[in-house]
Amino acid sequence: MNPLVSVIIATYNRPKFVHEALRSIAAQTYSNYEIILVRDGGSKVEGIDESIKFVNRDENRGLACSYNRALKIAKGKYICYIGDDDKYYPNHIEALVAEAEKDEGYSAWYSDLYKVMYDLDGDKRIPISKKIEVSRDYDRNCMLNYNIVLGMSLMHTREILQKTGLYNENLHCLHDWDMTRRLAFYTDFKHIHEITGEYYEATENSDRLSNRKLKDQTAHLYNILTVRNTRPEKPWIIEDLAIIIMADKYTQEVDQLIINIYSHTFFPYRVYITMPQSELDKAETINNNAMGIATSKEALVISDSAKLRMVLAGSDADYFCLLQPSHYIAADAMCWVERGLMDAMRFPDKMFQVGKTGRVVSREYFKHWLDQDNEQEITLYEPPRKYWPFGMDDILAQMDKMKSGPDTDWNRIVKLCEYAKEQYGNDEWMDRYRADALFHAGRYSEAWSLAIDNNEQRETVEGLIIQAEAGLRLKFEDTEILERIKELMG
Repeated sequence: MNPLVSVIIATYNRPKFVHEALRSIAAQTYSNYEIILVRDGGSKVEGIDESIKFVNRDENRGLACSYNRALKIAKGKYICYIGDDDKYYPNHIEALVAEAEKDEGYSAWYSDLYKVMYDLDGDKRIPISKKIEVSRDYDRNCMLNYNIVLGMSLMHTREILQKTGLYNENLHCLHDWDMTRRLAFYTDFKHIHEITGEYYEATENSDRLSNRKLKDQTAHLYNILTVRNTRPEKPWIIEDLAIIIMADKYTQEVDQLIINIYSHTFFPYRVYITMPQSELDKAETINNNAMGIATSKEALVISDSAKLRMVLAGSDADYFCLLQPSHYIAADAMCWVERGLMDAMRFPDKMFQVGKTGRVVSREYFKHWLDQDNEQEITLYEPPRKYWPFGMDDILAQMDKMKSGPDTDWNRIVKLCEYAKEQYGNDEWMDRYRADALFHAGRYSEAWSLAIDNNEQRETVEGLIIQAEAGLRLKFEDTEILERIKELMG
């Protein structure tokens, strides 16, 4: 099989660098591809080969609009992307297609990339460092909360866009995450442990549009919340959560709770408010993620059990969270409902507490609990830390904080790497992190040995640097490694 791959590239004011990106596509070992180039206004781009589908637009309408324009004329079975200042390695498309054609049930795949920090000398980029910043195996919960797949490393089927829809042109940044998060509702991703390209970031005064737009923190927060609260069309492969606010009247307290839920929840959810229609008419925050269920036309108080049965009948959610209007969600709360939700997913025959007043339960157990028609005691369960959402992220954040301090305990970081690897996997990533920590801890022999193992598994610039520097401390000078580092740095 040799399926057609559509490679999409949008450019704005980078006439020199875009030709470097195009040359990297032309150098692919995989030959059956089409290139769709969209000039999104800005500087003219000359010398485009006639084999390239070139959308030469003078108006600057943004990345999402450019991608959508390209996707509408794409013919490939698979879709790839590349930034106009980035570069594919010759193996990029071939590596992704080889995995895709194994037909393992995925509709999205991603590889690893080098992040290249550089200084700009005129139009020439001078590399300062080159490292794999993230090499993380797919985690659906992570994808729902933040992006772990760089847009340039992604390949997905064209067919799945019929489910996800096209890019959101109302976003000013985070376009990649918006798409990968929507993809996660319909497919898991296959991580390919192969370095297939590099993306660039200036050491200062970056001209990347995404970096400039991140400086507007209010707009950035708006984009984050918009992406997190997107609910594409069902059916999904992931679960859904119904959050029920137990109130008889629509008060400012209810309104604020809905706002707090919107601001702090990353798992797919919908808020249900059960009260008389006369109270629902006062609602200010009813939207796609919040809906009212009228218990009656006028003020008529019905039992909580009856309200819950109405939500159960009107929602197809897999899990239910019950909240009082007074439920408190702290401004810096992380995983306020998701921690209890993850417990309910692992133990669907129990009910778990959320904060001081909330509870979360599986649909099956919720129905069973209502059928009993009693207020049975909440089953409390404290799961091991490894079950907490983002346990690995907590460890990574802890290690980064330790590294930034004046007296870094590198031996402690070594132990944290070992623990993270044992509990959460991502073995290769953690072994490279551990080799660096061993070197800084002065354990040169261990660092050298681990770096050799890492480089035999997959050669990287940072791995070779650790091997070379640890070898020098041990009086093992290896000129071949130094030459190889120079070669990879370009």
